[in-house]
Amino acid sequence: MIRDYLRRLDASLASYQWVKSVQVFRCDILETEQLQILTYRFRVLLIDNAMLELMERVVSLKDKPGLETTAYRFHWQDGNGALIKRWDCAPHFPRLTGFPHHIHVRQEDAVLPGRLINALEVLVELDKELSQAREERDHGT
Repeated sequence: MIRDYLRRLDASLASYQWVKSVQVFRCDILETEQLQILTYRFRVLLIDNAMLELMERVVSLKDKPGLETTAYRFHWQDGNGALIKRWDCAPHFPRLTGFPHHIHVRQEDAVLPGRLINALEVLVELDKELSQAREERDHGT
C-alpha cells in the first residue's frame, strides 16, 4: 500500500504540465511486521519558478485497510519566496475548527481552518488554482 501511494504520487507529479522538476530530499520506508511508515520530503519547482515543498508521513497497518497520513506540511511559495499557501497539522491553533489541521494563506498569521489532507489532494487543489488563474489571465478578468 505504501509503495502504491508513492507510485501514485510520482505519477501525479509527472502528469502536471506546471511541474518543472522534482527534487527528493528524503524518502524512507520503515517496515515492521505490523506496519509500514513512509516519510518523505520533495521539492517541486513549478514552471513559473514557484516552489512547492511536500512533506508527509503516511502509515499503513498490516491488519487494517487504507493509509493514514499522520503528519504533513505542504508549502507553496512564489518565485520570490513569498508564501502563497501552506497546509499543515502542527498544533499551533487549538481554537480553530478542524484542529490541528489549518491553512496559512499569504501570511504566516493569516490562518484558516483546515482538514486532514494528503499530497495527492494538495496537487489536485494546486492544479485547480493554477488552471483558474491561467483562465482569468487569458480572459483578462
